[in-house]
Amino acid sequence: MISPKEIRDSAIALASSTGGSYSETPQALQVNGVFTEQSLAQWQRVALGLEESEMGTLSAIDSLGDTVDLTTAHADELIDQVRLQLRKTQRDGAAYFFFSSYLSVLFEDKERSSDTLVTLVAEEFAPFRAVSCAFSIWDKANPALPADVISPIDPRKFTRDLTGQGTVPNAVGFYLLGEEPNEKSDVFQAWAKTTVQYLPLTLVDEVWTEDRQFMVSLVGPRTKRIPLGAPPENETNIFHLLQRAADWVYSNPREVEVRHTLLTNELAREWPETSSFFDQFASRAEQALDSAMTAYHAHIRDGSKETLKALGDLRKTLADEVSKVSVQTRDLIGTLWKDFAIAATALLSRIALLFADKKPAADSAPMKIVFVGTAAFIIANLAINLRANARFMRIADISRSAWKQKLFGFLSDEDLKALAETPIEESVAAYNQAKRVVIVIYSVVVVLLLSMSAPEFTSSVWAHLGGLFTDLRQHFDF
Repeated sequence: MISPKEIRDSAIALASSTGGSYSETPQALQVNGVFTEQSLAQWQRVALGLEESEMGTLSAIDSLGDTVDLTTAHADELIDQVRLQLRKTQRDGAAYFFFSSYLSVLFEDKERSSDTLVTLVAEEFAPFRAVSCAFSIWDKANPALPADVISPIDPRKFTRDLTGQGTVPNAVGFYLLGEEPNEKSDVFQAWAKTTVQYLPLTLVDEVWTEDRQFMVSLVGPRTKRIPLGAPPENETNIFHLLQRAADWVYSNPREVEVRHTLLTNELAREWPETSSFFDQFASRAEQALDSAMTAYHAHIRDGSKETLKALGDLRKTLADEVSKVSVQTRDLIGTLWKDFAIAATALLSRIALLFADKKPAADSAPMKIVFVGTAAFIIANLAINLRANARFMRIADISRSAWKQKLFGFLSDEDLKALAETPIEESVAAYNQAKRVVIVIYSVVVVLLLSMSAPEFTSSVWAHLGGLFTDLRQHFDF
């Protein structure tokens, strides 16, 4: 199987002939030159190995425009230049290069670079990693893509691109250093040069063109409209400053706009009117970034105060909700005792007549009407209370759903459940258990009252209720 490095060496061998050359894009490698016996043997091996390796397809055209079959050609027949094109097999998320000198073609294509997860180069170099793209040696046909795909942040949400040319990158992760190489290489230097070119466009408020040069604005105490300028010859210092500033602004997807605004505000402070961005950034970035960090910490503290206040409001609201349910439980039990007193009065009246040897009066129709009326009264009273409580519970539940979503949306579902939902659910469960006990007691009292008015009707009911009461006591443990 042919390797990418063998193809690279073959391209160099053919291009080293008189008038030879090579060029490369992410899609294809083009090589021109006159074959020698050695270079033809190399390319014949490439032609035979490409199909097995699945790296791409190879075509050859001579000076007359005719197609050449490299597998059967002889060097003495190919005395003029031959143009080779190796079209690379494309894979989503991967970019392949035989020569690092053509990486700029990928870097200048912002759409493609933002979608690239791994860039492979058929040269020896120390691998490194940007936040959204790994740079590795291309030493086999189809290496695995990285599994940890990072969601890109679009700087165009914070920097207005008024050039109409898509100048501002659409994803910043490709230009942020994730893992530094052990030693510098041509691949790393090419990438670093690109980051110095594009990262400044993500750290300003506006970009436009004026008199054929790029202009940027920094909004602060006074808005500065300054030329972008050209990067310095020694890019090492400004590279690290740009990386530090962009990493602070974009590394955390939360509140990017706040950090971007604070940094541009500090950069704009006391910036000379006529100095370009690159002229002043190296000397002002350190202090501006430190000031922006200090301002952001103050912003976080203010936000923390608001969060603590919101949590305090949540606790107060929760206490009120739990208290309302507890009041309902106490009122229900209080109503039970009042109705029990009424029923007891009716029962004691009959007992007093019996003790006074006035059994005809105790069994008279008026007394039976008293018992039936008392039973009807306490049933109606219980039904009214339960209905009112159920309606209150329903309204309170709708109200809780509204304030949980609108007022405390900053809390996660787990935190909101632990802080608010669980305590309320437990208090409602306690009310429901008390309600069931109260209903059982009311049932016993009502049956007792009706038995006094119609003993023959209620004797069987008593037996049934006795078994039901035993089951309920075991189930609810009361």
